[in-house]
Amino acid sequence: MAAILVIEHAAAAAAQRREMGERLAALALLESAQLIFAAADEDLAREVTALAFADRATAEAVLRRWRAAGAVPADAAARVLRAAPAAKAEPPILLFP
Repeated sequence: MAAILVIEHAAAAAAQRREMGERLAALALLESAQLIFAAADEDLAREVTALAFADRATAEAVLRRWRAAGAVPADAAARVLRAAPAAKAEPPILLFP
């Protein structure tokens, strides 16, 4: 089952943001993960990043490696969520005679 890794932390300095960006790019090149979104709450000075992985074990392993390397800030809240497919509603195709 697919998994989503969500990391929320204090707004990072440019160097830290660049390091995380480089790690995300490496994962994308290896096709291990896909960046879903990166967002900032400027009022609270917080940033949130969400990554999609093929399975929970891979997401947890990446989080452990990043924490050990210091790429994820010590104050970061991180969790791995189980991803379920969502039904996509599309408008009906109109057929004309």
